[in-house]
Amino acid sequence: MGPLIKMTAEEEEREWESMPALFRCPISLEMMRDPVSVCTGVTYERANIQKWMEAGNNICPATMEPLHNRELIPNHTLRRLIQQWCLSKGFDSFSTPKSPANPSRIRRMVQDIINANEDNVNKALESLTSLKDLAKSSARNAMCMQALGILRVLAQIISSTQNMEILREAVGLLACFQSVELVDNDDDGDSSRQPILRGLAVQMLPSLEFLLVDKNMEARMNTAILVQLLSRDIHYAREIGSRQTIIPSLISLVREGVEEAVSALLNLCAVTRNRVKILEAGDSISALIEVINGRGDKKVRESALGVVEALSTTAEGRAAIDDHTLALSAVVKSLLVISAAADEYAVAVVWRLCFKSGEVEGDTLNHSLLQAAFNKLLVLMQIDSASPITKVKANQLLRLFSPMRHRKQPPPHSSSF
Repeated sequence: MGPLIKMTAEEEEREWESMPALFRCPISLEMMRDPVSVCTGVTYERANIQKWMEAGNNICPATMEPLHNRELIPNHTLRRLIQQWCLSKGFDSFSTPKSPANPSRIRRMVQDIINANEDNVNKALESLTSLKDLAKSSARNAMCMQALGILRVLAQIISSTQNMEILREAVGLLACFQSVELVDNDDDGDSSRQPILRGLAVQMLPSLEFLLVDKNMEARMNTAILVQLLSRDIHYAREIGSRQTIIPSLISLVREGVEEAVSALLNLCAVTRNRVKILEAGDSISALIEVINGRGDKKVRESALGVVEALSTTAEGRAAIDDHTLALSAVVKSLLVISAAADEYAVAVVWRLCFKSGEVEGDTLNHSLLQAAFNKLLVLMQIDSASPITKVKANQLLRLFSPMRHRKQPPPHSSSF
């Protein structure tokens, strides 16, 4: 057991400094938690040496000797010694890391999925579930699956399977690869890079559209993740927007608190006609305002403001925002609260509503809301992170609001800030 008397910060720092050099990774000089040895006999933290080798280095960083093979052998003896030392000093021990799956095992399960038919549905489902667990538990497992071509296999299954259970599991597994660029990105400027799902993404859309109205909430959430990933590319954003029920389904998911649905809508707003479809799909403004007014993740609230800003570029969007009792209040309230990007969105929304079609609409904001907006815009003008165009808009709004603040305040009503 560790010492019963709690150490001071200085004492703890001295104890860490006394750690045997053998316990430190030669790359990071930090204590190893998952020590592995390479063919030269040197031991490293697994994540550090993997990153070194994945960068194309074929020599041992400590000895500069060639790495004749890339096998990493767990050093269980050293790990036990490190654990014992931690316990003797009263430091927290650490859990045993999960061992990466054998590539041969992953290959067999991928083959089970490829061979899926009516006679071996259960085996295919079992393999899909196991692969999903493996992908979530280890980045190395996910990389191994990707190298074996699992992503295109899953896309083909999603496009063609008639089995609902296999469809749900395939979508769930593909959604685990959120850090992978599944399709082209027109903004990256790299025309040589081949998209993983070239020619398959559009074929998946009917199945994804179908799953978005599934009774299974997990399946709907995983599908929203895939739509969000695919809609990063403007070509697929157009294709997705052309589907009849995807946008209404995403708005329903926004109401149910699915964060990826908000991000998907923001991506889809890159296509102008999708903005009108979002407005036509139902009470989208109310759903977005709920997110903005909520206490959820700031990045999600920022994305919701981004959607509202995109909708405000259309006449229909400005009318919908103006007609909503709480919309402008939520936008003004978000200023200086969420993020710099959210401030840019909020100023743009208020500016468009007040200067729409070149006509000044000073009565857009009631007296108390106007005062709140005026005060926040004054502060925004002093912030270095605000962009020049946002400061120009803020300055124009301040000039508009300044004389209005001195008018006689009307009786309070429901839309006050």
